[in-house]
Amino acid sequence: QFLDSVFSSSNYIIRSNGDKVQLNTETTITSSTFTDIQSGDTLVLNAAVTIDDNAFGSNTINNNSLSVQFSSFLQKIGKNAFKKHRGLTNLDFSNCTSLHTIDEDAFRDCINLTNVNFSGCTSLDTINRGFYNCNLSSINLEDTPLTVIKRDVFRNYNQSISSIILPKQLLQLNYHSFYSTTTTLNELFLPPDISFNNLSRFPENALKKI
Repeated sequence: QFLDSVFSSSNYIIRSNGDKVQLNTETTITSSTFTDIQSGDTLVLNAAVTIDDNAFGSNTINNNSLSVQFSSFLQKIGKNAFKKHRGLTNLDFSNCTSLHTIDEDAFRDCINLTNVNFSGCTSLDTINRGFYNCNLSSINLEDTPLTVIKRDVFRNYNQSISSIILPKQLLQLNYHSFYSTTTTLNELFLPPDISFNNLSRFPENALKKI
């Protein structure tokens, strides 16, 4: 299913099971772009440059499994953009070579979000507590230019993470960057010049390999 501004520039209602829903002309996703998404598969934002603050309202995505693919044009994801979307399970940033900022609480409390592909994020230098209280199974930031990982970015109380790979140029981890009280973390790859401001960066239990 393909949608563009020929049909409407706002208030898309998507009710498709098993389809790939593609928006090919919307460059800015705002709080009025979608009113309802009920898709069992994938939303593809082919032209999106900016996803505004609060773009996906709390009732936009229902509890069905939903994956989102972002365009190579994407530069910024705003505050609370996908906050509390329990239907969100997968994010694909593999084409996002222009993405530089994931702002505060962008994906906060997306408790069923288990997979994020950062492999194309070669410009991503800022993540402001973007994934607080998600349930990522692994985190690979190797391709990003991040030099600082800020406070609480990946913090979770029930995180089932098994592996963390940090960028080689990373210089600083801040308080509770990856904090979790319960985890299956057994591999942690640290860059050579890393510094710590506080001991509570990673869960101390179950860590087997550094």
